[in-house]
Amino acid sequence: MKFNFYIPIYGIIVYGAYKLGEFEICDRETFLSRIENVQVRNEVAFGEQDRYYLSLLVVAKNKQEAQDIAYKKATEFKRLMDFSCGRGNSVPAVNIRQHLASSEKCLVLSEGDLGVGVSWEMNNNFIPVERNINILVSEMFDNKTFYIWDLHAKQNRSDKENRILNAILWVGKAHIETDNKIYFLELCFALESLLQIDIDKFINPSITYAVSTSCAMIIADKFEDRQLVVKKLKELYRKRSNIAHGKTVAVSKSDCELLFKYVAYLLDDLSNKEKWQNFISMKELIQEVENQKLGKTY
Repeated sequence: MKFNFYIPIYGIIVYGAYKLGEFEICDRETFLSRIENVQVRNEVAFGEQDRYYLSLLVVAKNKQEAQDIAYKKATEFKRLMDFSCGRGNSVPAVNIRQHLASSEKCLVLSEGDLGVGVSWEMNNNFIPVERNINILVSEMFDNKTFYIWDLHAKQNRSDKENRILNAILWVGKAHIETDNKIYFLELCFALESLLQIDIDKFINPSITYAVSTSCAMIIADKFEDRQLVVKKLKELYRKRSNIAHGKTVAVSKSDCELLFKYVAYLLDDLSNKEKWQNFISMKELIQEVENQKLGKTY
């Protein structure tokens, strides 16, 4: 069965409809025009006052399964937007009404039927400043993040592409955290997911060494630059280790900014640097990094 979800969204102005990968944002008039039953359309128009919607097409066996899929997709959309156009931690690019997967509180068009009722809570209770979709897209091109929409929509992603997408979603989540410690940890998860580190394991010296040296080999070309990356990441990962072991740790905004810089460099170089872009498996890429650590040359 096909289900069309319309989730109220804040922070984006759009006229008509606009596609971003598999996602669509539409205005109120477009949403209402898609309700074929005139009586239902009038009822919704009277009771539903939001101006813009995230439109999701979901194929599922039943409505409950469709709601679960829609919740996951809406969450990913928000994280992708916060990754590409967020304003730093605690300032999201967009916000959505939080979907309660076990409830009927969603707008769903399914085979001419409409389930109505909206009373979700917004993530962070924060209403972003509204910006036109064209301005947001221009910003994505400027900061070289527009590729994420095609990456997310791609059906047969490689292992490396899956890891890049997973890291992007972690960064998007981290961007809206108000607690520096949580922001810091989620950036660590992004880094570790890229470098094939099990985020459920306690951080020990060998993992700190693997993260710092692998990252340095990928993002830096000169010996002195790699030394600096290793030094800084080891300092950051001492804090990561102390947090994991339940110790009291002070995490500053500058710590988060430095870690974000390394994650951003890593994402960019894995996708665009000639040396790494043609690898499809992160296992093979990390093995190549290990070989180069041992002195392999070309």
